[in-house]
Amino acid sequence: MPKFSFQVGEAEQRQGTGALKRPYWVYCVMCKTDSEHYQLKELQVKRRYSDFEWLRLKLSARYPFCIIPPVPEKDIHGTVEKFVPGSHNPS
Repeated sequence: MPKFSFQVGEAEQRQGTGALKRPYWVYCVMCKTDSEHYQLKELQVKRRYSDFEWLRLKLSARYPFCIIPPVPEKDIHGTVEKFVPGSHNPS
């Protein structure tokens, strides 16, 4: 049976385009396999938060009796403040 391993790397902030030019976050997803059905044995892609929400929705619908963990909160900024009281330093 072929093996697959997936790893989600650190978030990376990017500058948006268009009228608002709002920044957004992307995540590096790395996949490795030993399957003979794939020409590339290692693959790396960038995905946005909404892609993980979509994947969870699809997995939950396809496998209703499996526990699919929730996607972590979207808020990147303020993560330290949630765990370390008094670490927020307002400007």
